[in-house]
Amino acid sequence: MVRLAPSLALPSILIGSMGAGASDLGALDVDGYAVVEETRVNGAFEGCDFFKRIPLVNGQAFVCSTYSYSYSYMPKVLILQHVDSGQIKVLINGNEYEGTLY
Repeated sequence: MVRLAPSLALPSILIGSMGAGASDLGALDVDGYAVVEETRVNGAFEGCDFFKRIPLVNGQAFVCSTYSYSYSYMPKVLILQHVDSGQIKVLINGNEYEGTLY
């Protein structure tokens, strides 16, 4: 589950558990999620590690709460939000990661 920093005035933004790939984006759409923002990792992405801060080009940061290794340079980041619950999911390079969006 993704948590937002309480100090930010963001409209309920999203993050979820790891496992959804780019091919699952259609399934997330069917499940009620819509892309609310597209950005990129600011620099190299070397996967997630607990408490690792990943800066995004849009000025936000994603802090991981799980471990998973993957490498790419400035991969695409999709921020999705559930239309009913407001729950947020973050996909980096097509993969869903658990963490907090600041």
